[in-house]
Amino acid sequence: MDINCGSNMNSTHVLRALRDGTLTEDVLDVALARLIKVQMRLGFFNNVEQLPAFARYNRQPHAYINTLAHQRLAEEGAAQGVVLLKNLNATLPLSFSLGGRLAVIGPNAQMTTELKGSYAMNSGGGVRILSPLEALSAHMPAGSVDYAEGVPLCRGIGTWQGLTEQTVCNESATAKAITAAGIKAAAALAGAASAVVLVLGHQQSVGGAEGTDRITIGLPGAQDELIA
Repeated sequence: MDINCGSNMNSTHVLRALRDGTLTEDVLDVALARLIKVQMRLGFFNNVEQLPAFARYNRQPHAYINTLAHQRLAEEGAAQGVVLLKNLNATLPLSFSLGGRLAVIGPNAQMTTELKGSYAMNSGGGVRILSPLEALSAHMPAGSVDYAEGVPLCRGIGTWQGLTEQTVCNESATAKAITAAGIKAAAALAGAASAVVLVLGHQQSVGGAEGTDRITIGLPGAQDELIA
């Protein structure tokens, strides 16, 4: 591995390895040469004014963020990247008769941060990302989509119905009561719907971002109970 980001690997461990002879400068030179060659190809050593694209971006950065062309490209990439693992009984595409209702259930249905990823920049240019609930509602007849959170995510910050989410996610009687009530409400909504879309997962503050790797791939909180 030529580079390590987001830690003190180089400043602490690599330096120590050089001093005790575990790592030689010859090996380090090879890694540095590869890194610098890539940086040269990217223009890191050029005068910015010699790079028209970089210069234009520096003068007016927001003009090159979230353009219509970028939106269309992102939509095309998302469509090509979708993987349908199973389509039991030809459930998809969804088809509704007159008066049919769609229930959107799950703690991530209104999330947008997770759609960007942990390295998405804050453009400040009025970029707006549709949540799954908003996108599904846009493709359905007006007033035909119902939503229930079901169960809260364990984020450890903020509040949910006046309680800290650390409390909601623990094993206290209060937390269990909130979970049971949420699942009951979601089940009632699902029972009255023509189809149900579950939007589950985690939030970055739970794990899955830089420095907060998760030790299990299971769904956090009581989401397994919601599915059942």
